[in-house]
Amino acid sequence: YLELAPEYPTVYNNMGNAYVGKGEYVIAIKNYEKAISLDSHYMEPRKNLAIIYKKEGETAKAMEEYRKAIEIEPGNPDLYQSMGIIYAEQGLFDKAVKAFETALRKDPLSTEAHYGLGILYEGKGMDMKAFQEYQEELAINPSYSEARIAIGNLYAKNGRPREAKREFLAVLKEEPDNEEARLSLHKLREMKLLIRP
Repeated sequence: YLELAPEYPTVYNNMGNAYVGKGEYVIAIKNYEKAISLDSHYMEPRKNLAIIYKKEGETAKAMEEYRKAIEIEPGNPDLYQSMGIIYAEQGLFDKAVKAFETALRKDPLSTEAHYGLGILYEGKGMDMKAFQEYQEELAINPSYSEARIAIGNLYAKNGRPREAKREFLAVLKEEPDNEEARLSLHKLREMKLLIRP
């Protein structure tokens, strides 16, 4: 295909993806860069470069690629979410919150952004705000087990074992092999918080 369309940037982006699949990041980066050189307004290779740089621990480069990708597609919520995750990993709470909030303005139904905000708020001890974000997430996707487990853990933390048990059991009803829900239920029993009816 490359022989037939040597100036087609999508081919290079797809080749980059194939090399990522093989774990050959150096060659993947070269293909993404070639795609960008052919079309500087092509967002996908920018995003893909950012993902590689993040995996390689080159955070500054990853953020720069996400910024360039946002210039190309400012309405793409996934780009803001990805930046929010990097900010959160760096301990930059305010910037992370702002990035997730921007993602939600672009797409109010983004479960990942609600969940990300919930984790951030919970990490700062803002349990009510965290609870609200997890609830928003469940309203969008009732089967999102991570949010239900997080709500259960918040209930347990705040001395409400019956509600915590209800959430963990709801997850296990849908996903009997969910190890996180099983562990959370076990911890609840270990702490002797479980009130049996």
